Amino acid sequence: MPSSSDETDARAAKLNARLGAYVAPRDLYAKTKTLPFAGIIRCHVDCVEAGSWQEILLDYEVGAGGIADGATFKVTFKFYSDWAPFQTADPAAANYLSADYQAGPLAAGQSPASVQYLSVRFDQKGHERPFQKAVIVDIVDGYLNAGDHILIRLGDRRGGGPGTRIQTFIEDHFRFRAYVDILGTSRFVAVPGDVSLRISAGPAARVVLNGPRFARPGVPAPFHLSLQDRWGNIVSDYEGAVRLSLYEKDEVLFSRDITLPSQGWAAIAIDDLPSVLGEQRLVAEALQARGIAPTEAFLSVLADAPAPRTFYADLHVHAHDTVGTNSPAYNAAFARDIGGIDVFGYTANDFQITDANWKDGVETVKMFNEPGRFIAYPVQEWCGSSTAGGDHKVIFLGDEPPAFPYNSKGEHNRTLLWNEDMKGASADLGRWPVEELWDAYLDRPDTHLVIPHVGGRRYIADWHHPGLERLVEIASAWGHFHWLYQDVIERGYQLGVCANSDEHRGRPAGGPPGVQVFGVRGGLTGIFAESLDRAAIGKALRARHTFATTGERTALIVHCGDRIQGDAFEHKGPAEVSYRFLGDIGWDELAAFDQNGLLWRRNLHEELGLSDRLVRLRWGGARIKDRYRWASWNGRIRILNGTIHRFSASGFEHAEETAWRAGPTDIGFRSETYGDADSIEIDISNLRAARFIVEGTIGGFVKIGDPRKPAPFIHQPDFHWEVSGAELLDKDELRLDLGGTDLFIALERLTAAPLPRDISGCFPVEPVNGPFGFRPVYLFGRQRDDAKIWSSAQFITFTETGMPGQDR
Repeated sequence: MPSSSDETDARAAKLNARLGAYVAPRDLYAKTKTLPFAGIIRCHVDCVEAGSWQEILLDYEVGAGGIADGATFKVTFKFYSDWAPFQTADPAAANYLSADYQAGPLAAGQSPASVQYLSVRFDQKGHERPFQKAVIVDIVDGYLNAGDHILIRLGDRRGGGPGTRIQTFIEDHFRFRAYVDILGTSRFVAVPGDVSLRISAGPAARVVLNGPRFARPGVPAPFHLSLQDRWGNIVSDYEGAVRLSLYEKDEVLFSRDITLPSQGWAAIAIDDLPSVLGEQRLVAEALQARGIAPTEAFLSVLADAPAPRTFYADLHVHAHDTVGTNSPAYNAAFARDIGGIDVFGYTANDFQITDANWKDGVETVKMFNEPGRFIAYPVQEWCGSSTAGGDHKVIFLGDEPPAFPYNSKGEHNRTLLWNEDMKGASADLGRWPVEELWDAYLDRPDTHLVIPHVGGRRYIADWHHPGLERLVEIASAWGHFHWLYQDVIERGYQLGVCANSDEHRGRPAGGPPGVQVFGVRGGLTGIFAESLDRAAIGKALRARHTFATTGERTALIVHCGDRIQGDAFEHKGPAEVSYRFLGDIGWDELAAFDQNGLLWRRNLHEELGLSDRLVRLRWGGARIKDRYRWASWNGRIRILNGTIHRFSASGFEHAEETAWRAGPTDIGFRSETYGDADSIEIDISNLRAARFIVEGTIGGFVKIGDPRKPAPFIHQPDFHWEVSGAELLDKDELRLDLGGTDLFIALERLTAAPLPRDISGCFPVEPVNGPFGFRPVYLFGRQRDDAKIWSSAQFITFTETGMPGQDR
């Protein structure tokens, strides 16, 4: 068969014969016909380490179409990547971005291109979802020839900078997708052939133990042990062993050296731990890895446990078929074998999932669903705008095929149809607004659970359907949302709590935080069910027998008589609510809330005795309630007339959040908060005479421009606070509210005593109903590292209230 080159030559010869005498650059026609019309893009590497610093060269060869004067070329990648934002201001600084023009060889008689230079910028939302992040190159004062090159350096090191920080999570096929505006019309065509990189884990940096926080005597308590890199990615192909020891107080009950698999994930399940009443401490130590600190986890064996063991769920996990990372099977296996959770929700953005991908995802769910070991549900994420109700998940609890994407009448149950594979340019509207979503599933409320949540299009609590909506998601990788639960409680909605990852990075089940949009750990839902199967778990979820954590394997058990959290019941006279908080680091604060706000509180530092030397600066909250909510803090605390002996940071999510000694009297800090809080604990002397000056700036999301200078938060761009040590000693806690969504800074005294991991007690609740005829009461706890937990409320209808007219 003739080659394509031969065919091109033959075509050129035939055209020349037909045209007769004419003028054109010699051999250029043949060259042009061999080039792809939209060009080709290449990369000089194909594998990089997650979170490492690199210089990445992308080489775009202009196609047969050329690029017109004033036109634009883009290199895009997906919005959930936390690759460090690029800057174009300082060639000697990190993440410097450049674009160079390089002329290709000219044919005989061909004029060179007239382009004067290339202008490059980075826009966080410079293209269509999911490929929203964009490096944009403008062609200035001229055009480009076919065969010319645009060389883009991500993390250009030629000026002395360190390169660019790669995204912090692993991905089998990270893709750069290029688009070019060939004719200068602002209409782009995709360059065929994405650049694909494998982003791999770094060396082992920590041991992780995940398992239930409590179990009944004689009930197996499976734990999952793994090795992860410094960013929380699972390590593979590890040669070595881990020593696992189980202690009751100081007595060793169990010790064994476990050899990890030499191929695949460095992870193993342990399901033969002895069951002894009381609290056990598990310690895992990597034997062949220097510099890796041992890790510990806790298991309490309780005779009166409300379930056989703690069942943990992550009901909100995305895969690469919509806006996630890696396959549905990868995410399910990670949740089961690394995260060690019991219940998994494969979640698809309904407007973006294709019919074929949804079918494959549901098949994956069926494959992984294994009663007694691991329960998997398919989940639709209804992606309505906030003006239409906001994001809601639909968990298909039954075994029958989901009525999604289509119902039995062939009507699609999506918000709308809008994905990469759709035909045409207009949206095919489906279930909009949220009332139509409820209508789709109202006939079978027992096999459907609708959960409103805060994500990109946050839930607005102006909408609520009590038959379908039983839980609300109040923590995820997007942030912590105590304000949302208080909002629905104040409105009289009988909603319980859940927390899930809303995972986009292939690390479900309370996975570690990334940087930028998903800046905190994914959450977990604790479930009290009598067995691990779809029916029992679904019943418990709809009964609100849940608690929510910010990703930790903690637990919270609440009773009022024989009623547990989530129950709605009548009660005569004053009630007594009992509780048990099971943690790991130690509890800072416990509290209870009703429709009016704070009802009851315990400060564990105060109860244990406050030190005259230990203080804590704590800051947190978010700028706004919507998607780009985080507050970027850059500040310092100055302590005058007091000596700083030592300090330590707490609550920081990753290595790019930090605190440092900035002089004899100063400590600097830099972090981002998403509704969570970060802190610095300080040991100082002469506290009564000391003076504290806390000052800095609050910034946020940078869409375009220099990411090193976060856009000032317009309502509170800076803060300055001065207090005395005498004031702190007098009040023990001082707080300055800064607006936004619960933005604050606080100075607090601490105890020198160990904080309790396991704490129980009770408190009275006056027989006073709310304006909706009952009194909702829920509990909250915070540990020293800002790990949080919430219980579903108890909805108590007092049949005899204290005084006429006293209902609030």
